[in-house]
Amino acid sequence: MSATEERREEEEARRHDTLLKLLDEVERQIREGRADARLLEAVRRLRPEDAVELVYWLDDKAEEMEEEGEDLGEEFWRALSKVEEAALPRIAEYVRQVAGVDVPLRARRGWTDRVIEALRGLPAAESFEEAMRRGMDEFLYALGDRYASGVVSWERFRGILRHVPVRLLLYRRNGSPRYLDFVVAAASVPGSYLSVRVSGDDKREDIDIDGILLPIQGGADDAVWNLLQEAESLPDDLMFVEVKGKQYIWLWWD
Repeated sequence: MSATEERREEEEARRHDTLLKLLDEVERQIREGRADARLLEAVRRLRPEDAVELVYWLDDKAEEMEEEGEDLGEEFWRALSKVEEAALPRIAEYVRQVAGVDVPLRARRGWTDRVIEALRGLPAAESFEEAMRRGMDEFLYALGDRYASGVVSWERFRGILRHVPVRLLLYRRNGSPRYLDFVVAAASVPGSYLSVRVSGDDKREDIDIDGILLPIQGGADDAVWNLLQEAESLPDDLMFVEVKGKQYIWLWWD
């Protein structure tokens, strides 16, 4: 091993130890219902990938505490929210690194209208199976003034992504991986497609990512493994399909 490689390993070990200490301090403070300025500043200085790891860990920890019957009061949730808020700029930087897209830190009223407009004009299919039979790679199941759902290419989704508030990428639905995990997978495998649902009304604007179509020849193995590792449950659909003469693997959480 070269001296440069040894230094890198030492730096990585120090970084890992620092992150573990920070996780311990985060847990201690939020259990006490607080998040002091020094802690929040340490979160803001994290490397982007470490900020993602912190928020993932924090959400999992809170869920574990709830399942164990711990009485988590309002002060706990306020402290947790402060820590997550401090991490959001670094997570946005992570999205920029992996996807080449600047995502907003805050929701901008009407952002779903712009997303829906970007999907308007795609062909319709009543089901995924019908779309596959017809050799369709992009299609919509439904489209309305304030609602759209369908499967879109990663290239199209990158244009959509610039409207999506970064906090929403930390969500998941029905045991799926977090939406950020889908974004990372699609960005890492050229020629991928994402299953999305977008809805907006006067009270709430939202987006869901519930599935992904990965080209097998594009190096999908690692992406599939990572998605299954990050998911809370196995996908409802996991199958191989052919689209326009190419083989894909489809993972979908209902």
